[in-house]
Amino acid sequence: IDADTCDSDGDGINDDDEDTDGDGDPYNDDCDNDGTPNFLDADTCDSDGDGINDDDEDTDGDGDRYNDDCDSDGIPNFLDTDTCDSDGDGINDDDEDTDGDGNPYNDDCDDDGVPNFKDEDSCDTDGDGLLDFGEDSDGDGDPYNDDCDGDGTPNFLDTDPCDTDGDGLSDIDEDTDGDGNPFNDDCDGDGIPNFQDSDSCDTDGDGILDTDEDVNKDGDPTNDDCDGDGTPNYLDTDSCDTDGDGLNDDKEDQNKDGNLYNDDCDNDGVPNFKDADQCKKVDPRKGFTPDGDGNNDSFYIQDIENYPNNVVQIFNRWGNKIFEVKGYDNQNKAWRSESSFGLVPGVNTVPSGTYYYLIDLGDGSKPVAGFVVVNK
Repeated sequence: IDADTCDSDGDGINDDDEDTDGDGDPYNDDCDNDGTPNFLDADTCDSDGDGINDDDEDTDGDGDRYNDDCDSDGIPNFLDTDTCDSDGDGINDDDEDTDGDGNPYNDDCDDDGVPNFKDEDSCDTDGDGLLDFGEDSDGDGDPYNDDCDGDGTPNFLDTDPCDTDGDGLSDIDEDTDGDGNPFNDDCDGDGIPNFQDSDSCDTDGDGILDTDEDVNKDGDPTNDDCDGDGTPNYLDTDSCDTDGDGLNDDKEDQNKDGNLYNDDCDNDGVPNFKDADQCKKVDPRKGFTPDGDGNNDSFYIQDIENYPNNVVQIFNRWGNKIFEVKGYDNQNKAWRSESSFGLVPGVNTVPSGTYYYLIDLGDGSKPVAGFVVVNK
């Protein structure tokens, strides 16, 4: 004859709370339709109709559903339709019902057998390629206050791309390893993830920073495709001609060290690949001293070895050819002041004086002409 409520089925819920329609008759409430009223049935219900079973709303797992109140509004979770974040991943349970069917139990993004709302492993709710925690761009653990385009939809629920650092590349493109986590990509090793760092990367590893592959300088490197193959320059290892001088960028790496930024043939502070000023393909030395001391004994032509089909001719001041060789290489084939044309070819040497060269590189370019001084 005690009006205090009981827990007849020992499921942790008082009998009066199992009268889910609130009509005072607990016998006509049977949430699982098994013929046993809720208050006599240990099978769990969803008392508040939020899609989550009552036992799963006992978030501390102590068997007492009445001391769990995730929003501290005085109503236990199992009786409160306000959503919780059961797994503590920063995303409300209702948003982890990714198919939107009202049943969060059939949503398991990583197929580990644990529903999303009970699994702290991150999902990609909006299917944009970035995991949800990776769209918490301010890193405060609350993905709901991150809305890069200001459309009212948090990033993790919005397929519109973000550019957190404003460098013209979307955050997903700065996830260079493609694992959905942009926080572990830091191309310059400065401790700041690429998507939060305005410092440029070299995404395609071609030696040119992404910002320099934005050839039209509109701040958007995704619309620059120099070879028209459908892959933006910053993602494409195929070489471009950034300065439009007729030479692909890789050909302007004069010292062949893979770093295009330390090659500046005219020393004007602009790397060759960004400088339309023409560089010399070869740089003949202005003179030499063929005295046999092993120092500067021959006519040295810098970079001539890059043009193996070259032909080098030497003329005296009267225009007579005195030397010619194919495949000049500064070593086995080099001019040491000998005269290959005359009464005794290959034996006579020329006296000190000024001589004139004509260098055909064999690549279709205009021959290089100039003078060289022989000082004996």
